[in-house]
Amino acid sequence: MKKVLLLLLIILVFTCSDNTGTGNAESENSFFYTSSLSFEEIVVCSDLTFPPTLAVGDLDNDGDTDIVSGISYLEHKIYYYLNDGTDKNFSRKSMNDDIPYNNFRTWIFDFNKDGYNDCLAISTSSEHAIYLNNKNGSFTETSLSETYHSYVLADDRDNDGDIDLFLNNVYLENDGSCNFSETAMSYYFNSADQMETADLNSDGTKDIVVLQDDHKNISYFLNNTLTTFSSEVSIADATEFFKEIRLEDLDKDGDVDIIGTEDYSDLIYWWENDGSLGFTRHTISFEITGPYGIETSDIDNDNDIDIIATYEEDSKTAVWLNDGSMNFHMETVSNEYGASLVNVTDFNSDGYDDIIVTYYNGVVIFLNTM
Repeated sequence: MKKVLLLLLIILVFTCSDNTGTGNAESENSFFYTSSLSFEEIVVCSDLTFPPTLAVGDLDNDGDTDIVSGISYLEHKIYYYLNDGTDKNFSRKSMNDDIPYNNFRTWIFDFNKDGYNDCLAISTSSEHAIYLNNKNGSFTETSLSETYHSYVLADDRDNDGDIDLFLNNVYLENDGSCNFSETAMSYYFNSADQMETADLNSDGTKDIVVLQDDHKNISYFLNNTLTTFSSEVSIADATEFFKEIRLEDLDKDGDVDIIGTEDYSDLIYWWENDGSLGFTRHTISFEITGPYGIETSDIDNDNDIDIIATYEEDSKTAVWLNDGSMNFHMETVSNEYGASLVNVTDFNSDGYDDIIVTYYNGVVIFLNTM
């Protein structure tokens, strides 16, 4: 009997070690991993219609995290959800009256530096707006020029402590009071579906990575000055359809890598930066239909970067846990929602990041209870 048990143990160890990856996950059990991840599900709302936006931040200065999510197809409203401090109960309010455009994405920043967070809302048309916080539970809309029809990049571009904007070929410099001056840029980002910024070549300035051409091309532009860039360099061709991208030093080697979800092949890729702007593509996920939203976080607090992904068609929210050697193992968070957008923040300040997603009818939080 002992010999049989020993043989079974040897077979089990051999099977686990034989599936160990070399950086690209090829199966759900690509390496032996024991996870203690667990989550408590909190339904914030379940009566929306295809909420297209998601942002988190403290809107009422009470020290907890609130949520912004809008409706584009029917009501044309931006809703925000105030946290009562328990991280489980949220009261809904409308940030605006019925607006004439489809709200596409929202961000939370303090645009006028008054100590209260405001909200930037961009649309699928050319009407974008900043909602300034009145400090009393209401917001005042400040419209941006209707000539800007593109994705918006919000970032402190000039490092003066306030949030500036990129729209199309225009740089809008914030004076710190939410007054913007325009400067033309050297490149026209009219076809941008998403824009992210980071220092790709470690020269101390912020470069731009763009998902563009109807989600079929990922390119980067090296920064020369605030408004001028080097020529476009493409790292992904037009045969694929990328839903979202993120920038992160995924392998923790000191330079910024690129992560993206790809719809046609149902894969998650990451492009490894060699430090000299040479990018090598690796595959992380497989055989799960419809990857959409993506975020990065050390979700299990083991000092490496994990990937959180949503899958519309498979109705899945999942974590791809990094073993520290760039082998990724999938842990399912939920199979109940056709989730799209995802965000990560520590809602309950317990030292562990939590996950928030939008789905067809609402918003759900998964509190990390590991």
